[in-house]
Amino acid sequence: MLPEDPHYFIGIPVSEHVEEQLGKWQEILSPYVNYRRWLNPEDFHLTLKFLGSVSDEKLWQVKERLAKISIPHDLTLHITGVNFFGKEDQPRVMYADIAPTEPLLALQGKVEQEMVSLGFDIERRPYRPHITLAKKWEKDKKYISADRLTEKLELDQPIDCSVNQMNLYTVKRGHNKSYEPVAVYPKLNIVNQTWDEENGAIN
Repeated sequence: MLPEDPHYFIGIPVSEHVEEQLGKWQEILSPYVNYRRWLNPEDFHLTLKFLGSVSDEKLWQVKERLAKISIPHDLTLHITGVNFFGKEDQPRVMYADIAPTEPLLALQGKVEQEMVSLGFDIERRPYRPHITLAKKWEKDKKYISADRLTEKLELDQPIDCSVNQMNLYTVKRGHNKSYEPVAVYPKLNIVNQTWDEENGAIN
């Protein structure tokens, strides 16, 4: 059997502090849910755009376009609790919820626009910023709500994570660490690069 072509996606990595905090969330919540796969904390990220299989020529174009996208200087992720994707009683994914702030949505929208202009499929579903914690529901049925699970985390306030870079990742199947950056795009060191509330744009 021939190996599958590598798949790629664009995302935002999280800090070591957030990796540690979300790793603790996994430990706290694991007795209450039945997932086959728990993500390695080193794989935690916020996806901006999934690309799928990409040819070498197209990959070069992707890298060029991403190099021209600016990350807002003050963009911060606010992690507010846990939630699910999929069936209510057997959800396929459990994730850490991220507040959909205007600067974040603007950055995601720009990435989406640039990738669609290169021929990638447009994403029809509303964007839900999240960090996947666990996948593949295994057995039985969920008996506890997302709100109750979030209560067990005893959050006094959201976990904040400053955004310092955007990565182009490849998916490495069968590895303990599944996502490997193949290109890194650091935030520009421009003090006045912020979200402009009045004009609804990144300065």
